[in-house]
Amino acid sequence: TTTTRTTSATSNENANDSTTSSTTTTRYIVLYSPKHHKQPITVTPQEVGELNSMRDEVWDSIIMAIPLFAFWTALAFNFARLYNERYGGNFFDALFRT
Repeated sequence: TTTTRTTSATSNENANDSTTSSTTTTRYIVLYSPKHHKQPITVTPQEVGELNSMRDEVWDSIIMAIPLFAFWTALAFNFARLYNERYGGNFFDALFRT
């Protein structure tokens, strides 16, 4: 699981001048996987490397799955066609042997 925690630190260079203040925000990510960690670790995104969005991960999965799906579908249709050529029947009989 991944959670994100943001912390803020305010520094004031000139204590007498209240208009001069800067706020820096640092984002930390808490990572934990029972397979790889005994306890959660906290890191910055720069330490982890490039973080991908869920949308990118889903898109990559779809792009990878389409050729595999096409291969297995073509193989099933080919077996059904061979069955129909040898033994007759219809497509449903070839796939499910009813």
